[in-house]
Amino acid sequence: MIPKEVFEQTILKFFGAVRPYLDDASVSEIMINGPREVYIEQKGKLYRTDAVFASQEALMSALRNLAQYVGRMLDEEHPILEARFPDGSRVEAVIPPASPDGPSVSIRRFSKDTLTIEKLLSFGSFTPDAAEVLNALVGCKQNIIVAGGTGSGKISMLNCLFSFIPDD
Repeated sequence: MIPKEVFEQTILKFFGAVRPYLDDASVSEIMINGPREVYIEQKGKLYRTDAVFASQEALMSALRNLAQYVGRMLDEEHPILEARFPDGSRVEAVIPPASPDGPSVSIRRFSKDTLTIEKLLSFGSFTPDAAEVLNALVGCKQNIIVAGGTGSGKISMLNCLFSFIPDD
């Protein structure tokens, strides 16, 4: 069996074309539309990069390596991969025949700086009254729906709600 650390380093080597963006904390998403078209989202704006994979097969090899790391199949019969990088970044990949123009990959990264209720209050994201209501809802074990578009902060909000759960 391959040691976990070796596997993790191998994955990062296969994704070498986008490694600078994987290492950049200001990048929240990396979008790969085939081997020659890579975009990043940085501070809420999209930018096309100069990053390229050597070939479509190089990109496919990276995806197959990631699939192996998470114990999933990626082939024509299983053309969609949901996975996580070793750092926790979420990866969604679609290959032919589900993606007729070649592999498409989205890597959603998470901030190392965890948002807290206090930080969200200081940003003006919601009021102290709203925080009290959310705290009460969690305390009363009520269902709460958190919905929104891509990158709108759903997971950050859930993490804040988790902070209201009592230790016991």
